[in-house]
Amino acid sequence: MNSAGDFRFSYSVAGAKLLLRILLGFEFLLVAGYILTHILAPDLTWRPIQRFLDVDREVSIPTWFSSIQLFAVGGVLLTQAKWAKQLKFSLVILGLGFLFLSMDEAAAIHDSMFRYAKNMKLEGLEGREFLAWMVPYVFIGLVALLLAYRPVLFAWCNFRREFVWVALGGALFVGGGIGIEILTHHLYRMAVDARFFLAVAAEESLEMAGVSFMLYGFMLLGIRMQAQTSG
Repeated sequence: MNSAGDFRFSYSVAGAKLLLRILLGFEFLLVAGYILTHILAPDLTWRPIQRFLDVDREVSIPTWFSSIQLFAVGGVLLTQAKWAKQLKFSLVILGLGFLFLSMDEAAAIHDSMFRYAKNMKLEGLEGREFLAWMVPYVFIGLVALLLAYRPVLFAWCNFRREFVWVALGGALFVGGGIGIEILTHHLYRMAVDARFFLAVAAEESLEMAGVSFMLYGFMLLGIRMQAQTSG
């Protein structure tokens, strides 16, 4: 908090890099623990902790971590919006979107939509019930991108380095959460074996790493915007 009574979230580029390394390292440990307990040594005597390391479970340490990650991104964006000038409205909407994704991760909203479609045996979705949540989520995302093309273009022109980090993270997040998740559903129908577990590990790795990269990019964006405001 400064002398004027305004709260500001202060950090350095070095601090942002350190946080990124810590997040990626913790994600590696989570995924390594999942692979160990589900593929390499699933029958060890300490198997009871397997469910707490299951990256595909609603109640697990990886799910808690992912929810916290998404909440952190939303909080950073909403905090930065105050001095964002041209990007203020976009950062507020984007921040709220990440808070919703955090809630979704913790409350398993999209998983509930999947189970509902599966239980109702909706015509045209049998065997592809994941489309019940993927289609509306992707549609909303595409519409949001189209409506925000001017802020996106502004960010690309004025904050290119930060934009690249965020775009890379977004691509990894969507690639894991949409692309590889479709693969995991197909593998699950075939057999719950090592291939399925590896696909799940890849899916969650991309999602978590993607959010970490986006958080890093948004933190760098905040430093740039604060510097411009101070100047």
